[in-house]
Amino acid sequence: MRIALVITAGRYADLPRLHAPRHDGGQLAEVLADPEVGDFRVEVLADRKVDRVRRRVNEVLADAGPDDVVLLYFSGHGVKDVSGELYLAAVDTRRDLLPATGLSARFVRELVDRCRARQVLVWLDCCFGGAFPQGASPKAGGDVDVVDQVQPARGCAVMAASTAIEYAYERGGEVRGGPRGSYFTRALVAGLATGEADLDGDGWVDADELYRYVYRKVVAETPWQRPTRSGQVTGDLRVARGKAGPRTGEQSPPPPAAARRRRPAAYLAVAVLLAVNGWFGYQAVTGAEEGPTCPSDSLRLVVGPAFGPVLRDLAGRYRRDCPAADITVVHIDDGDGPRRMAEEGDGSAWVSDDSAGDLVATPLAVVLYSVVVHEDVGVSSLTPEQLRGIYDGTHRNWTALGGRDVPIRLVSRAASSPLRARLEKQLGVTSPPSTSDDCESPDGAPDQAVACERVNTQDVLGTINQTPGSIGYATASHAVGYRHVNRLKIDGREPAFELVRNGTYPLWSVLRLHTRGTPPEGTLTAHLGRFLGGEAARGILLEHDYLPCTGESRPELCGN
Repeated sequence: MRIALVITAGRYADLPRLHAPRHDGGQLAEVLADPEVGDFRVEVLADRKVDRVRRRVNEVLADAGPDDVVLLYFSGHGVKDVSGELYLAAVDTRRDLLPATGLSARFVRELVDRCRARQVLVWLDCCFGGAFPQGASPKAGGDVDVVDQVQPARGCAVMAASTAIEYAYERGGEVRGGPRGSYFTRALVAGLATGEADLDGDGWVDADELYRYVYRKVVAETPWQRPTRSGQVTGDLRVARGKAGPRTGEQSPPPPAAARRRRPAAYLAVAVLLAVNGWFGYQAVTGAEEGPTCPSDSLRLVVGPAFGPVLRDLAGRYRRDCPAADITVVHIDDGDGPRRMAEEGDGSAWVSDDSAGDLVATPLAVVLYSVVVHEDVGVSSLTPEQLRGIYDGTHRNWTALGGRDVPIRLVSRAASSPLRARLEKQLGVTSPPSTSDDCESPDGAPDQAVACERVNTQDVLGTINQTPGSIGYATASHAVGYRHVNRLKIDGREPAFELVRNGTYPLWSVLRLHTRGTPPEGTLTAHLGRFLGGEAARGILLEHDYLPCTGESRPELCGN
């Protein structure tokens, strides 16, 4: 059986009223119940009190059997308590009594973990949805993105529209208050109702396709919300029928129930909504031009460790349309780009957020940076003044900042790094000279502050990951991949593009493609440049948590 529980809340007593949830829930329920689309048995709880909502969620998950598919959808306010715990707000939820009057996301997650159904989807269209918790208790110290919080052991696939600190937007521009519905649920309904989310045309919309469809739709309308996902999946999960039936000559795919009996899958899909000029001209190019128009010359792309993954994905996508393209990715240490470009000659380009005055720099995307610390410091946020005190040696131990009794150890980029100079200027700090090779104790006098240097972002993060008390800075998207590294808030603010745009978050840079002059038409460099200004490249940049400098939403941060 396919069971969907659709919960909406808008007529609040202690929170701002919302117009979209009832509309969103009704639209989604209709699509899910359609036997030609979702074929779910749908129950709608609209503007019900928390006791009723809590009980019904418990009953649905407890009663589900191994062959069932369960979908939980919530649209309304998400509220966090002082410790960062997320509560889904019913109409009678009170902010001063959240544990008693709110539906704890942790409670829902525990029920999901105990549910006998091997296929469960949870879609949360709410503010602060990124704080949805993992199966095990999270470590202390700050919020973590939803993709890092869900326990992978059960075979979880996580779909998140944004981070633990962002808001849900309804159409009309208001934060959860406009009358035209939320961007996320609107994209869900459109993808399912039209079948357009059936991206491979096999006649079924699976969870992976639905994520990719919703991602593209949401970022096209509101680039400040960037759906993300993570998880491990065994088997597949067909959410709905697609726009195309089984292909002629192929065995018809079994209906969802039959598919579950043949191939049981441990699969949890969680969707959360908290409801960007250069010589290539930012043309709306979907991919590279095909066939004989693909250039036949060669290109060597020079890149440092931080941007290696996104460049590999971009080059790989380009090769799909131009498989004969002779592109070699050359990996270097950060700051070594200009020298390597001189060695490689004319058939080369450098991708970096560093700069070189004699090269033509074309902006690709805005990149967020974050102050990062070892998890044991016991501090989750610092003011700019406190950061300056760390870098000028005023503070030597984390106890001076309300943290644990651990010496402060500074991990910086090399003194010659242009990126170091720019980021430290943005922070208003200056790293002291290096006093340590191992970043644990000073090489000279024992009373010196510990300060060390590393050549690239990976080395900085690797050192902080294994060094108690350490602090440094790194690209925000990479910082979440290290077990013992936490991103530090600045004045209570986590890295976010909208905060950079309004001037309240200081750490960011622009990723650029550097070439020797304007590449001549017909060359691989020029052709790749046009691809990098197109929609396919834009999607890849967004998936890597970079804000593209292309399209109608091109941010003014990119410059010329």
